[in-house]
Amino acid sequence: MSDQISILLVDDSAHDVEAIIRHLKKEGLAFAYHQAASLKEIESSLELRRWDVILCDHFLIGCDSMEILNWLSKTVDYELPVILVSGMIKTEVAVHLMRNGASDYISKDDLSRLAPAIEREIAEAQNRQERLNLLQDLQESNISLRVALESLARTQDQIVASERFRALGQMASGIAHDFNNSLMVMQGNVELLKSDGCANPKILNRIARQIEDSASVVKRLKTFYSERPEVDTENVALSAVFEDIAELTTPRWRCNSSTESGQISLSIEDSTDVYAWANTSQLREILTNLVFNSYDAMKTEGGEIRCGARRIGEKIHVYVSDTGPGMTREVMDRCFEPLFSTKGSAGTGLGLSIVESMVKNLGGEVLLESVPGEGTTVTLVLQASEPPVRASDSPTRVGDSDRKQNFSVLVIDDEPQIAFLLKRQVESLGFQATSSTEPARCLEMLANGDFDTILCDRTMPEMSGDEVAKLVKEVRPDIFFAMVSGHGELMLASGDIPEGVDAVLSKPLSTSELDKLFRSCSKHSRTSMALTG
Repeated sequence: MSDQISILLVDDSAHDVEAIIRHLKKEGLAFAYHQAASLKEIESSLELRRWDVILCDHFLIGCDSMEILNWLSKTVDYELPVILVSGMIKTEVAVHLMRNGASDYISKDDLSRLAPAIEREIAEAQNRQERLNLLQDLQESNISLRVALESLARTQDQIVASERFRALGQMASGIAHDFNNSLMVMQGNVELLKSDGCANPKILNRIARQIEDSASVVKRLKTFYSERPEVDTENVALSAVFEDIAELTTPRWRCNSSTESGQISLSIEDSTDVYAWANTSQLREILTNLVFNSYDAMKTEGGEIRCGARRIGEKIHVYVSDTGPGMTREVMDRCFEPLFSTKGSAGTGLGLSIVESMVKNLGGEVLLESVPGEGTTVTLVLQASEPPVRASDSPTRVGDSDRKQNFSVLVIDDEPQIAFLLKRQVESLGFQATSSTEPARCLEMLANGDFDTILCDRTMPEMSGDEVAKLVKEVRPDIFFAMVSGHGELMLASGDIPEGVDAVLSKPLSTSELDKLFRSCSKHSRTSMALTG
């Protein structure tokens, strides 16, 4: 690379150009130059190379230095000093030119300052260019830093959300055992009342549905432990689900709306013979959640909630629509995000997020339509199914044969009420049952009785269900060991199946689930399995 200074000499006088060149050589300046005599030639010269400095006369053919300075300011994108080298011009003209881009003014009658001015202006131009480059680098760094900070903020939000989910999961895990034990007692007593025939069956069925839906709250926690929670699906009659929704939700919005300024009504479209492949309890919970969301949106101004289902090809569209205030585009874009809520401290931000998760687990999708001031419609798209064909003959069940008399069950639970109720449920199926609240006596009881199956709690103060299973399998590897736990759903979600356990069942446990278990036992299946109803 040459150390010569590259000079563009803009002058239409050959004599003056020769004089300038002679003077610069005499001063010992190492340079290369090119002459341009018009604006067009300047443009061509700038295309040839990058110049270090321009020496420009004021008066040229067809233009003057002011026009050249204006043109250069719009064309050149780097620091290019322009030194005026001209004959005598008025002082005010020189000042005006320097205010508009000229770096210095040198009279042709005295070139003594020209070489130092060239070196000075080139050095200053280089400094200015370096500062400009540093400024650009700083701006780019600021942009990169801002992007990094925004990314960090998003990551922090995700970490906070993750920690909140983890804390929620830990809290729910801690209360699940006691919660499900309470439900177990309620469900067992409901079944006893049904079998005794001493209460209104309609009321008992309503309580049983509430217990089932309450139990599904714990089941939903599997979404915190498993990416793909397994869901038991069945052929669901939408008309029956909507009857339950009307019965379950009406007390809340009818009673509460009477204290607000607006009135709310609920209408359900006829969906007779519309069936979907889903989970009855989860679908009931999803629709209840959506109806309550509509109520929350309209409880001040009032309005109408409409529910229905229709078949479209191989899909069932189940919708909940309201005439509330609707959503803005910003809210619609975020309403399915976990922990996002427009209800302030009254909302958890989990409702629609869990609705979407539950529907996806059923193999469906959620569609959302909303217009500010006109209302909102949430549509669940599920797989369609056909009305069930009732079989004329029911299948043979375990317990309908002589095996009832020889099939014996040992129930172990430290809660006396649960041990008693499980024993009664087993006996209601026609089997022999023995119950105990002392897990440490399990080996003694095995020695005194020939049991085919053990139903055992997991969390017990004297001895855990894990320890009981291990001891039992050491002496009776053939016995079928079922763990009945308030943590059952979480155990299944996390794959936490203790050694020696053949099946995990969740409390509350219904008689039909026990029947399902005993039918599996009748086939002498000894492979580990999970039964959740």
